[in-house]
This record gives sequence, C-alpha cells and structure tokens, in this order.
Amino acid sequence: PIGTIYNPFTGIFDGNGYEIKGMRYFHSTIAGRLVTAGFFGYVDDGTILNLTLQATFKVQNTKYNSPVILGGLVGQSKKLNISNCSVNIEATVQGERVAIGGLVGTNSFLFDNYSLTGNGGLNESLVERVVLEDCRVNGSISANGVSNTLGGLVGYGRYLFAKDSINDAMLNGTYTNSDSYNCYGGIAGASRAYVIDGCINNGSIAGGKNVAGIVCDYGTLTT
Repeated sequence: PIGTIYNPFTGIFDGNGYEIKGMRYFHSTIAGRLVTAGFFGYVDDGTILNLTLQATFKVQNTKYNSPVILGGLVGQSKKLNISNCSVNIEATVQGERVAIGGLVGTNSFLFDNYSLTGNGGLNESLVERVVLEDCRVNGSISANGVSNTLGGLVGYGRYLFAKDSINDAMLNGTYTNSDSYNCYGGIAGASRAYVIDGCINNGSIAGGKNVAGIVCDYGTLTT
C-alpha cells in the first residue's frame, strides 16, 4: 500500500479517469499486530479523485485480539476527500476488531492497541473526517471474527460526509451472541456524526448482529 503511519500520503492523487486492474493484497500472520490494507495504506490531508480500481484482498490475522483495518482505496486516513471514484472489491478477512469499507477502512490513525467502545465505535479521540462524493462500490466484503464493523463505503467514520454515492457490494460476516460491537451498514458500518445526502445502498447485508441499510450507528438503525 502507498503510505505508512509514519510517512502517510499527503496531497492530491488524480486518476484522470484511468482504471487500475488486478490489484491483489494477500496477508497472513499470527503475530497479533494491526494489519492495515488498501491501495493507499495511510492518507493524511489528501484528495483522491477520478479513479477506478479493481482489487482483491485476503487477510488472515488469526491470533486472539488481532485487528484488521481495510479499505479498497484507503485503509486509514485523516482529512480525506474522495470524489468520482469507483471500486470493485473482493475482500475476505479473518481477524478480531475488524473495520472494512469498500472505499475507506477508518478515518483515523490507529495503532495495535486501539479499542472499540462499548457502544460500537472506535475511540472518539482518535478520529477525523472523510468526505465522499460521486463514488460507487461493487463486489463483496466478507469478515469472520468478532467486533466487526463493515460498511459498503466506509467501515468506521467519526465525521462522515457522503453525497451522491452508491454501494452495490454485498456484506457478509459472522458474530457471537456476546458480540455487542458488531455493526454492518450499507453506506457505513458505524459513525457518530454524519451527513448522508443522495446516497443509495443496493447491496445485500447478512450475518451481522446490528444491521442497517445506510448507517449502523452504535447498534441502532439509521436511515
């Protein structure tokens, strides 16, 4: 992925209408450390526009308490703008404390010891904002484990602004009866503060304990 937590991508990436095909990311570990995956790993104060991406992700983080953050375009971000972008994603993830979005995993920079709060979101003090406009996601996102946060566009977005964007991707996962952190949403898996304008979810959602067509906000249905 482009950008690390210590040297994130900053600036403007203009795809000029081109398509990137055949991106593949395969990762397997038992180290129990945070895995961040995406075309961009980390973006800090960046803009991505006019890009189509076809990508396949397979991540196995099998040790207990092993987090995975994955976004088709961006794994983790701060102050991120994405416009006129399309992602065809096929993602299969095994881990614990998983946040996956077709475009963006999280709009925050997280380390190995990040935690989920008791009401289904990541720690509020860690996060920034993401702005999406005229974007589309299709394909499928699957996760096996506990404390999963899955979203068609964004896994977790503390401050999320989405306009005229569409999710066609299928979301599928597993949970245990005691897994109160599990949230699946057609646009975002979880978000505390958001504006959704003209967005559509056409994707099916299965296997989640807390499920919403648009935003699964801390275990409540929001439309």
